[in-house]
Amino acid sequence: MNNYCDTHRILNKAQIKKSSVLINKVLGNPAKYFEFTIDGLGMTIPLESEDVKALKCLPALIESETEFTVIAKTLSPEDVLAARFFNQIQIISKEGHSFSLFYSSIMNSEKNKSKYEHGKIYNDGKIDVNVNTFGINNTKVVLSLIKKLWPAYDDLIARSRVTALDYTADIPRMFTPHLITTYAYRSLYRGFVADSLFTGHQYGLKAQCPIKVYDKSAEQGGQYLGYSVYTRFEKTYRPAIRGNKKILISALDTADFNFKGLRYYDPKLFLGMPDHVLHLLLEHGLDSGKCLLSNKNRFKLEGRMDKYLIKLNQAQRFEIRDGLKSQLTNLKELLLHP
Repeated sequence: MNNYCDTHRILNKAQIKKSSVLINKVLGNPAKYFEFTIDGLGMTIPLESEDVKALKCLPALIESETEFTVIAKTLSPEDVLAARFFNQIQIISKEGHSFSLFYSSIMNSEKNKSKYEHGKIYNDGKIDVNVNTFGINNTKVVLSLIKKLWPAYDDLIARSRVTALDYTADIPRMFTPHLITTYAYRSLYRGFVADSLFTGHQYGLKAQCPIKVYDKSAEQGGQYLGYSVYTRFEKTYRPAIRGNKKILISALDTADFNFKGLRYYDPKLFLGMPDHVLHLLLEHGLDSGKCLLSNKNRFKLEGRMDKYLIKLNQAQRFEIRDGLKSQLTNLKELLLHP
């Protein structure tokens, strides 16, 4: 337990007070201080056979009009089972980031077609891209070239369905260990440590719809957008996990995304905290960790949690929702009108 991570900086009073000012400023005015983005996107496309055939021209078209590297391949049996598609076109930027387009779904065998409600074959194509890392301009270039091959591009994209979406809210200069939360729903907690530094935490399993709070600069090797300290909230939304809800690209801007269930605490909660108690809370989270404390320490922690809970009013929660909604609107426009 004592080797879980180095807590010296986490318990530094000056750093705690600095973090307290910042988190209260951001949560007090989310629209002004949060940096909202849409990160990863997975979407299935209702292609017809002519559209699939046209994709065979895409690698040559991209190589002739861009400097991207293109890898077109038929997937191995193991990869087919994982991807649920037989073919992949991977487009790689100069920075090494990729845009993947899959086609020929294994779900479109004759025995499965009758299960779909659509008049035409659905799920015969899929786009998988991290818009932030691949780049908005790069994404626009690739989509523009795909549009040249699909006469019904606008209709196809409008009827496409989101399979996975990562939406984020960032706080530059925020010291990640001081972003203290609990989660209202029963969910597995996991703390992250790298080189004896606590780099964040996550609620939920990776394959589900987790909420993650982490040090983006540490993930990127020490710097992100010029910052050496940079905290990100990230929520993965998978409609199939949430009761198979259907989110069409045409209605993407009407989706109501937020970080529902998160409770936020002022890092002053850590002032004067014993080192062994902090280790326990970082490793197990506040809710589970407090149950492992002695009665005396648990009662003391519960009192601190009540005192340092940062309560968001309805207007502040709406600001977070609307900030994410504006990014969904931008994504919809990018996809429909590259």
